[in-house]
Amino acid sequence: MAQDGQRKSVVESADLFAPMALRVAATLGLADLVAEEGATAAELALRAGVDALSLSRLLDHLVTLGAFDHDKESGRYAVTEWGRQLRADDPHPMRFALDLNNTVGRAQLAAVELLHTVTADQAGYTRMYGRDFYTDLAENPALRASFDASMEQRIRGEVAELVHGFDWSRFRRLVDLGGGDGHLLVSVLEAHPHLRGTVLERAETVEAAAARLTASGLGERAEAVRGDFFASVPEGADLFLLSDILHNWPDDKVVTLLQNCAKSMPLDGALVVVETMLDGEPGQPLNTTMDLSMWTFLGGRERTQGNITELAERAGLVLAGKKYLGTWRNLLEFRHA
Repeated sequence: MAQDGQRKSVVESADLFAPMALRVAATLGLADLVAEEGATAAELALRAGVDALSLSRLLDHLVTLGAFDHDKESGRYAVTEWGRQLRADDPHPMRFALDLNNTVGRAQLAAVELLHTVTADQAGYTRMYGRDFYTDLAENPALRASFDASMEQRIRGEVAELVHGFDWSRFRRLVDLGGGDGHLLVSVLEAHPHLRGTVLERAETVEAAAARLTASGLGERAEAVRGDFFASVPEGADLFLLSDILHNWPDDKVVTLLQNCAKSMPLDGALVVVETMLDGEPGQPLNTTMDLSMWTFLGGRERTQGNITELAERAGLVLAGKKYLGTWRNLLEFRHA
């Protein structure tokens, strides 16, 4: 009997319809469309542009998951307190990350290729979509825009700690390597008027970064330049920033990037790495979900502080400081050995 109970538990844990039902609800925006007063399946179907019978079957499963309630007398569905996380106006919205039309939601579907990733040590994303993650972004502007937005949302909770909890006064010029559309650089420069900054990005993103920097009103203090940090990084700065970059790449690529930073760093310069750590802080469980995500999406990996420090030492850099930013993310400062 105990074995039957254990077998049922494993089957329930492996059920794919629960996560997919929530993702479809997020993609259709059902938690927003249902409104505060609730709606029938027919009303919701009209708002979502789908078949009413098909939608009612999905809604009934969402009820069993606890995301929606159903009043059988009136036939109206309403979002639960837990399900409100799927609303766009929720303080901690999950809708953006689950939307199958957005970068993260689309990438998570590659989890079905995890067997290939494990057995071949190759990104399941490439096997599923026929091209690697960054090529996909380069060829699809909508995906690229949603990726930049997701990166901004991902670190939003730690921006204040990063901007105000690190001694930026020691430096004069910052280069944000792979800084997306410049959201983090803008926050740093606005808080520290003495700093000048540069975003280094790929061709498909550098225009968006330039537009954001211009709109921020930072004038000549900020610029966006096109480049490939595996080839070289800009010179003339005394501080380099890698925020959520290293986990995208395997060890050999990371060492090449860190070596390029070391070559361009003056003797009194520094490299700041902001990264989700596999081991977080003492007492935290291993962040294995993010590790499998990076492996499946990009062929990268999450690392411990020790892993990153060892790779930095191979590039001639040593750890000079550390600050915990929250949610497994740490700031590591490296200097020349």
